[in-house]
Amino acid sequence: MSPLSKVEKTHKPTASPLALLNLLGISVLISTWAFQRWVPNPISFLEQLPWRCPFYEWTHLPCSTCGFTRGFVLAVQGRWDLAFQYYPFAIPAYLGILGFLLLSILSPSLAERVLKFSISLPVLVSLVILLVLSWGYRLLSTTAMVPQ
Repeated sequence: MSPLSKVEKTHKPTASPLALLNLLGISVLISTWAFQRWVPNPISFLEQLPWRCPFYEWTHLPCSTCGFTRGFVLAVQGRWDLAFQYYPFAIPAYLGILGFLLLSILSPSLAERVLKFSISLPVLVSLVILLVLSWGYRLLSTTAMVPQ
């Protein structure tokens, strides 16, 4: 048995976090685009789904993620004003996914460094703060759109 065959048997290929994140981002963007392309009125369709947010059902207040899907679909459509009304954080989430995908295509080494930085504690704490601020805006806003 050659030394090379031993290496081949013991080495299990793994996908890099960057490749997995790119695959996830591409999947999200394609599925959202396809959904809004083939469903005549995606927001109306989403609002007619039988599932309702348990937090909203119990408290009649939007939870911290109520409206994200609708806001994200509207951001993909370029309807920024409505996307912001449904979920303010949907626009930066969409632009972040799109920007990271473009960065990983143009400069994979820089995207790897951005990915390592983005998993750091300060960045994660900042994201949680943004989510809480977005939720606070929705709770205080009189025009916040919630499930019917």
